Amino acid sequence: MVDYSDNHGAGSVPSSTAEMNYLFHNKAIEERTGNSGDITHTVAVTCTNQGNPGFDVLVNERLGLSTSVERILLHGVGCAGGLAIMRTAAQLACGATTTPDIRYELDAVANRAELSQVSIAGTLFSDAAAAFVLCNDLGLQSGIEPVFELLDWTTAIIAGTMNELGFRAEAKGGSK
Repeated sequence: MVDYSDNHGAGSVPSSTAEMNYLFHNKAIEERTGNSGDITHTVAVTCTNQGNPGFDVLVNERLGLSTSVERILLHGVGCAGGLAIMRTAAQLACGATTTPDIRYELDAVANRAELSQVSIAGTLFSDAAAAFVLCNDLGLQSGIEPVFELLDWTTAIIAGTMNELGFRAEAKGGSK
């Protein structure tokens, strides 16, 4: 958890997406109280970015993660991206017997005309606003309590809701 009265949340100029991204990813590793060298997998999601290499490669590189870290990049999943990475992370952690630490990040850039304007996009698309480390029981360090526990990660489609949140990406990442 990050205190928003800190510099990144209280300044007259908003932090850039890259600065926020770096802050949250490092905070996730710090809260885990472990070594980034223990991280074996990353799962990343973006709503609109389809660039190559994927931003997960760039984030892993900036954080100094090994090039042998297994990467999974989800894109085009829309507002459900945060839940999609939790489900994917949980499924990986449940199957792990020798890989105790798995790192996950969420980063979706919403295109705004003015940075000074209030926008709901931050709550819908979580602009670089979340990163977490998820591990199974093998990854828990002695005496360290988790910040959160993922209790369930099932998914369901509610009949008649398929067109409620349609999204078609445009060239600059906006939608129609």
